[in-house]
Amino acid sequence: RGLVRYPMAIGLLYQLFGVSVMFPMVWLPSYIFGRGDGIASSARSYGAVLLMLPGVILTIIVFLADTEGYLWTVSAGTLGGPLIVMFAAVFWLDVPPSVDENTDKGFVDRGVKTTATCYLATVPLAIIGWIVLV
Repeated sequence: RGLVRYPMAIGLLYQLFGVSVMFPMVWLPSYIFGRGDGIASSARSYGAVLLMLPGVILTIIVFLADTEGYLWTVSAGTLGGPLIVMFAAVFWLDVPPSVDENTDKGFVDRGVKTTATCYLATVPLAIIGWIVLV
């Protein structure tokens, strides 16, 4: 149903060709024509927040470390390379909710609350990053 179902592949394409090229050419049409079959599991929502931390930490190091140092070189190389994207391979272990679970009102409500909680948990981090780095 489209590449939107394979975030690692899209992430690698982003790094190879750039977000400004791949978002309108691949992700947007894939999202429009390849909608999913239901909500994400709670494990996927919490995992997405945890998997964002290495990228945030490396970004902070790249902005704050001395550009002549080894730490900056390793951090920038890791941030720009495919290793960050490969962290998402852990989601292959996550089993998507079944069709029965997607129609259960209680399960859907829990999934929505979990996703909203995860978004709210990342807001302070995003604001702090914006204030410090911009």
